[in-house]
Amino acid sequence: MNNKKHILTAFVFVYLIPAFLLGQSQVKLPIAGINMQVHAPSVTDSANHIFRFEHHINIKKIDESVFYVKIDILPNQACRPGCIDIPLTIELGSQAEMEAAKKWFHWIPNIKRTPDEIVSQHVFRSPCIIHMLRNEAFAFIPDIKEMKNNAIAPYYFDLNYTGKTIQINYGISNYDVARHQYYRKSNKLFTLDGKIDLAFYVLISPGNSTVNVLKTTNHFLWSHFAKAYTHSYLPQTLTFNRYAEVGYTMALKNYWVEAGEPGKGGITLSTYYDATTKKYGGRFYKNDLWYHSWFNNARTAYGLFYWGRELNHEDWKAKALAAFKLILESPNDGGWFPTIYLSEKNQWLSSGQGGGKEVYHMPDNVWTAYWIMRFNDEMQRMKGADSFLLNFSNALLQTQNRDGSFPARVRVKTYEADSVLRFSATSSMATWYLEEMLLKNKIGASSIGQYKKAILRSLYFLDRYVLPNQRFEDFELYFSCSAKPMHYFDSTTNLYGQNTLSIQWCAEAYLAAYHLFKDVKYLKQGEYCLNILGLYQQVWNPPFINLYAFGGFGVQNTDAEWNDARQAQFAETYLNYYFATGNSDYLERSVYACRSAFALMVIPENKNICPENYQGTESNGESFTGSMAENYGHSGYNSRSYQSGFHWGTGSALTTAAILKNRLGDIYIGNGIAMGIDGIVVKKMNIANNKIQLTTRRLHKDDVTIVTDGIVKENIVIDDSTKGFHIRK
Repeated sequence: MNNKKHILTAFVFVYLIPAFLLGQSQVKLPIAGINMQVHAPSVTDSANHIFRFEHHINIKKIDESVFYVKIDILPNQACRPGCIDIPLTIELGSQAEMEAAKKWFHWIPNIKRTPDEIVSQHVFRSPCIIHMLRNEAFAFIPDIKEMKNNAIAPYYFDLNYTGKTIQINYGISNYDVARHQYYRKSNKLFTLDGKIDLAFYVLISPGNSTVNVLKTTNHFLWSHFAKAYTHSYLPQTLTFNRYAEVGYTMALKNYWVEAGEPGKGGITLSTYYDATTKKYGGRFYKNDLWYHSWFNNARTAYGLFYWGRELNHEDWKAKALAAFKLILESPNDGGWFPTIYLSEKNQWLSSGQGGGKEVYHMPDNVWTAYWIMRFNDEMQRMKGADSFLLNFSNALLQTQNRDGSFPARVRVKTYEADSVLRFSATSSMATWYLEEMLLKNKIGASSIGQYKKAILRSLYFLDRYVLPNQRFEDFELYFSCSAKPMHYFDSTTNLYGQNTLSIQWCAEAYLAAYHLFKDVKYLKQGEYCLNILGLYQQVWNPPFINLYAFGGFGVQNTDAEWNDARQAQFAETYLNYYFATGNSDYLERSVYACRSAFALMVIPENKNICPENYQGTESNGESFTGSMAENYGHSGYNSRSYQSGFHWGTGSALTTAAILKNRLGDIYIGNGIAMGIDGIVVKKMNIANNKIQLTTRRLHKDDVTIVTDGIVKENIVIDDSTKGFHIRK
């Protein structure tokens, strides 16, 4: 269980370090070993004219590791500034120490192209700056509760290195967006007509354990900000089975495509426009069917089969099997297989976005094979599946580079590694898959040693190349709408671009390694990745996004999206880590990531969850009830985004809902906690007189399935009743 909760309960017992009043140009925080100073704020207009004002700097020491800084600004008269800025500096001992500091672990939500760019509030999902120092670390965290109370214009923060000083700037300024990737102050004026308060926390962590610093920061963000939202089942507005009825009915009616012969087919995407029929269907080609890292018919089919079984839709189950039959009978090339089917031509393409016509894109192949494996083991055995998986894993093994990595792309004609992303965090996808093949006993005894050796080499590559510099690179960093030079490094923040998909792949690879080799070091490295991923999760519901945003995820540190469809698959990764560690934060993050995956669904019930999005649009098939935009705020401003297809939205969300429902039921009881899953919030759990009594808030009155960890044997009472539920261990 999480052992840092004492930090937050201490908020009741804060004591005030004497307030520093008008005229103080800088105030040193009383932190042993760190020369950290808060400087007087500046209030300027677009021409850098300085306004007259009074200010007070107040510092509250919460405990030895948490400080709260609040700056009151009172203008002499109403004014129209373009910027309010508060500098915070950390003085280092020498220029050499500064150069070392640039290489120590640090993190901000968005990197830059030029030094004058900022981190706009548009990426304040889990807003913080984290920086390791020589013997300790600090985290700067804006008080987002205070931001809500003083929302006169957008907030920002910034990180720069000058001389022997690490400088953080925190303030208020309107901003301009460069290609929904980067942000710059616009100096557009706003009104300041009275006192305003800007506040932030500083967390201090002793020692040099990066994973502990990350866990402490994430726990603070979740416990201090997210807890206000965990008393509600929102953004869930329907039960999972109702989401399924609406979503699958829409997709099978509007996007189902037969594939050449009876018993084969899939759900097409919805961005290709057919001028003849004036309808959308497909992505690059009319009615094409994808098995991709984003748009994957195999992952969608897993959920379709589960919900077909649960809701007695035999046709759903049949269509799920048709999607698997299509890929299992695709042309096999020495274990590799194509991932895009052109239904109009009855042809296959080796790969699509991130790959191309002449290469196999390894993440697409792995993600497809992974869901074939899951379905075959967990839902229904399929003819030829085991040999398909083994042939692919053997082919994958042959591509391993000398340094232990696996290439992202393999040339079709020669099976040689392509140069694009040959050595990258994408390699972790192959590592994860090969580990799963071993864990599920799909490798013959004579080959187990060879597989383990290859996996250990690949983990060593991740240890040495990816984790130390947070080089979480994959195709989306460079071949999506957030284009940038290959292996982009921001020399201002001294950080690489990183994408959350490859962070998740690394986290899963390390967790599987922990299960495979029983070595706790892999669990620690996995939690390092997971807690970087957590910094992209939305721990609040901000006033500047017209969406109930809590629980969702962003995409990368050079992109603007909120509630991206990937949050659905991240939910299961968090659940896997909960069962490995017992950390209840991971369980809550999992459940709310799953719920947030439905927030953009086009249904009347989502009118208050996302007013701009719930009705969809007339274009791109988005007017269909059950469709879903792939994310929100893609432009860098408060505006709706568009759908790319059922798989990267409703379909993926329903697969995760199936997994959580199957593993956790409607209410999960374990490790001394009770967690509502499907439209249920457990308000209170009381254990007394050999009984577990739960008080709940529910979206529905259906019978409830309770899953326990096998330890609970007491009688259970829910809302003063012993009826209306059953227990599954």
